[in-house]
Amino acid sequence: MSSFIGPIAAMVVNVLAQIILFRGRRGTQYFGSIIQAFLLGAVTLLIGEAFFISSSAAVSERLFLALAVNLPIYLGLSYCYFNFVQLGQTSIRLRIYSEIMAHAAGVMISEIEREYDEKGLTEVRLQRLRESGDVIERDGNHFIGRTRLLHIANVIFAAKHFLLRKKSEFD
Repeated sequence: MSSFIGPIAAMVVNVLAQIILFRGRRGTQYFGSIIQAFLLGAVTLLIGEAFFISSSAAVSERLFLALAVNLPIYLGLSYCYFNFVQLGQTSIRLRIYSEIMAHAAGVMISEIEREYDEKGLTEVRLQRLRESGDVIERDGNHFIGRTRLLHIANVIFAAKHFLLRKKSEFD
């Protein structure tokens, strides 16, 4: 694909595919839809770049452009998109704000604390991990079950380290 159109076209495929996959599954398999859409976008980029490279006389220059420029651009755009959609999925502040906005009479602090206390949030998150099989509880201890989230976390941490030169928000 010509210059920087490739990563943008791939990103459009990524976003549209994620929306279609997520809605088609009626709001289930959220992370699965993100991963599959990312891969569809990457395949779109690679096919477009392969077509563009094969139709060009300067193959080495086009290959460099594809691998050293367009692929990192697509990865960076995908990283930004993933973090953007995560805001609405996991941000407690946004959830509290939307709940307050939904109640014209206001919300009592006791209701917010009951819904969003740290122990409750931790238990809800652990329960989701147990239900998905990503974490297994045995004799009161938690162990890694399926490793799919571990691979996702490693990719995210690597991207964060590469882009921000940080391993966490606390660095």
